[in-house]
Amino acid sequence: MTLWLSDHAMDRLALTAPDFFDWHSLLASFNLPGVDVAERSAELPIPPRTESAPFGAGVLSAEAAARQLDALHDQAARFRQAGADPEARRRLAQTLEAIAEIYLDQPVYKDWQLAVQPLQEAAGIYAELSERGAEAQALANAGRALYWIDHYLDARRCYRRALDLYQQVGARLGEANTIQALGDVHRALSEYVAARGRYEEALPLYRATGDRLGEANTLTGLADLALAMGDDAYAQAAYENALGVFRAIGLVHSEAILYRNRAYHLIELNRLDEAAADCAHALELEPNHPYSHGRQGYLHLARGEYAWALACFERALELSPAGHWHFELALAHLGLGQVDQAREALQRGLAEATAGERREMVRWLRRLAGQQPELEDITTLFLEQLGIDPTDREEVSVE
Repeated sequence: MTLWLSDHAMDRLALTAPDFFDWHSLLASFNLPGVDVAERSAELPIPPRTESAPFGAGVLSAEAAARQLDALHDQAARFRQAGADPEARRRLAQTLEAIAEIYLDQPVYKDWQLAVQPLQEAAGIYAELSERGAEAQALANAGRALYWIDHYLDARRCYRRALDLYQQVGARLGEANTIQALGDVHRALSEYVAARGRYEEALPLYRATGDRLGEANTLTGLADLALAMGDDAYAQAAYENALGVFRAIGLVHSEAILYRNRAYHLIELNRLDEAAADCAHALELEPNHPYSHGRQGYLHLARGEYAWALACFERALELSPAGHWHFELALAHLGLGQVDQAREALQRGLAEATAGERREMVRWLRRLAGQQPELEDITTLFLEQLGIDPTDREEVSVE
């Protein structure tokens, strides 16, 4: 039997591969339980995809995601009723991971907080069954969810447990991914020296396992760190090396991500001409990706070009399956003096924002007040709505 797998499917397989990523062919055996086709179809429903997702090949419609969640929760309940049977427990853990994957990866349902509990439960079940590789993967995904909701210390604990398990079973790619993730946590905590050490530890593992994407992403992380630390020469060399790998393996999307993320860092450093060049590259590579327009919008905000910023954020919202551009729209409306529209967009943003997005809004409100002192009173009101003391100029924690 020959199976043709999509890039997404290959990525999923590679996440749990023991030693390599860059496959061109694969021999695999599948040990499937004896369940008839009708029962299997009812147990593992395959909902329809959206007809033309703006981006992301695996995007589900809201209705399809809701149906899949309902079916998976029903399936989990059936496996729970089976009690301590090892196969039922294993299938329960797999179902919990599928539930978490919807919360992690589907834009219409993206809620990383809701992914944490099923992943932690799945990890506990795999521990019961002494399936250390699967336990490690569940813990690593829990760490990812915790990272994205800014629970960095909890994420680090999950990643450290996962790393120990990957090392026990000899899964070098899982080890590399987890070490890189620990570097991301250190970077988020502004522990730059520790972050650099983790990235440098992951890099040879990616090269040894043949994971070119992991290699390039780690080089990008090292470059971002160097840029933040003022080491422009190192940053430039690492960025160029990463771009070379992305181009060699034909990953246009990853190349565009690099340009978008570097533009973000350059805007933070007020190096706007350099950021403009990166925004232009990203738009050329992915003209219909919301973040290509979103980064351009931030550039216009930084330049005080609020009408252009508004147009970019409106385009980003149009292209996004689930929105998440209301804070940015509020900033653009505020810059234009459109206070009512800004207040409405802010309220929409508050309903869906993560703690990290709120912190970003705080930084930009303060930047906007600096650019236009006449807006200080209204930005103060907005800061208060975000739960921030406007007189506190220190880095704040927004929950």
